[in-house]
Amino acid sequence: MLEEGRTWLPRKASDSVCEVLSEPVAVVDLWNRSCSCRMWQISGFPCAHAACVLNKSNTEGYNYVDDYFHVSSYRQSYAKVIFPFARPITDPPLAVIGPPEFQPKRGRPKMKRIASRGESVARRMRCSRCNQVGSHNKKTCTRAIQ
Repeated sequence: MLEEGRTWLPRKASDSVCEVLSEPVAVVDLWNRSCSCRMWQISGFPCAHAACVLNKSNTEGYNYVDDYFHVSSYRQSYAKVIFPFARPITDPPLAVIGPPEFQPKRGRPKMKRIASRGESVARRMRCSRCNQVGSHNKKTCTRAIQ
C-alpha cells in the first residue's frame, strides 16, 4: 500500500481529516477510521490513502488497524474453556456400510456394449426374405411371405 501511495500528496484539512491528491481524490478521517474509497471500513486495515497520510505524518499504522486483528482479541476469543462435543451413550451403534454383495453370473459374460464415438458400428444386413436393409436376416424376419 505504501508503494501505491508514494506519489500521492496528502493535504491536512483539520486535525484528523486529510485530503489525498490521487486519482480520484480521497478524503481520510483518522478519528473515525474512514476513507472515501471505503476500503478501510470494509477490510479493517488502513487503505492506501490512509497509509499515505499515516506515513507522511510519521504515525504508527498498527494503531489504526481494527482491534479484531490484534493478538489480544485472538487470545480473548480462546480464553474461555471450549468443551468438546460428546455423543450420548444411549445412541444405538452406527451400522457399518460395506461394499455391495456381488455374485458373479455363471457362463460367459455378455460382450454387448455401446460403441464409442468414431468406432465402426456393425454393418447393415439385407434380408433375403423381405429384401429390406436393416438389422435382421431371413431367419429373424417378422414379415410374412408375400
